[in-house]
Amino acid sequence: HDPYERILERSDSGCDGLPDNSINPGDYTTENPNTKASWHFDQHGIVSSWPTTSGDNISICIIDTGASDNQDNLGSQFNQGMSTNRTVTKVSTLYTGWWIWRTLTSPNDNCGHGTSMAGLATAPRGIDGNATGVAYNSDLLSIKAVEDVIINTSDEKEGVRDALFMAGNSANKIISMSIGTPFYSSTVADGIYYAYNNNKLIFAAAGTSLSWTSWYPVIFPANMSQCNAVTGVKDNDHTVKCNTCHSGPEVMFTSPTERLSDSDRKIVALALSTNQPRY
Repeated sequence: HDPYERILERSDSGCDGLPDNSINPGDYTTENPNTKASWHFDQHGIVSSWPTTSGDNISICIIDTGASDNQDNLGSQFNQGMSTNRTVTKVSTLYTGWWIWRTLTSPNDNCGHGTSMAGLATAPRGIDGNATGVAYNSDLLSIKAVEDVIINTSDEKEGVRDALFMAGNSANKIISMSIGTPFYSSTVADGIYYAYNNNKLIFAAAGTSLSWTSWYPVIFPANMSQCNAVTGVKDNDHTVKCNTCHSGPEVMFTSPTERLSDSDRKIVALALSTNQPRY
């Protein structure tokens, strides 16, 4: 299969990395030198905070579906414009195959979700017109641990555990996991305990699903006390969760993720390739 065909097949599992040529110009601001800041940045005061901090000397770990090797803003162009002197590391902890044929997968993202999450955190404040990240001077550790956003196979559970062990032993201070499952896994929990006991700040998705199942409570591992559960809300009314977002008492942090007037207008982030971002 063509990689983009696989993305479309898994679109109901958080995979959709294709560029979007219909982004509303009201959904980003153009910041120096030539970069797009997603509309939700201003609702967190992010752009106004950049003169004080932009993530310099901080390393962020994204445990997700990897980072695309076709997105140069997470590769050869990671340092450009106002993003300088930083590093990007891409590894995989996700195995595939069986017995003696079992091998690690490539750290490359064939889903799109990990690329967007890594981009939202650390994409450069560059010159190419692409979407920038919140902490555009941070180092990035991208660990591919899952094929899509649902942690459901044994390989994925072990991949997430091993990613948390790796992150727990690294110099990074922050771990972001926009992945999860409705079901508890002791394998994944072992990794959470290890990273937490090594003083890592862990953010995890409270969950997103079809609108008619978004009543489900906060999913695992975000419902663990060692994690800070994050969910999405509407712009202009932060008491209203996004159409497919989960909520519950474990939620510690919210971010506007879609327009109140149009739920298709979401956060602007990196696509799998090109300098044209996506919703």
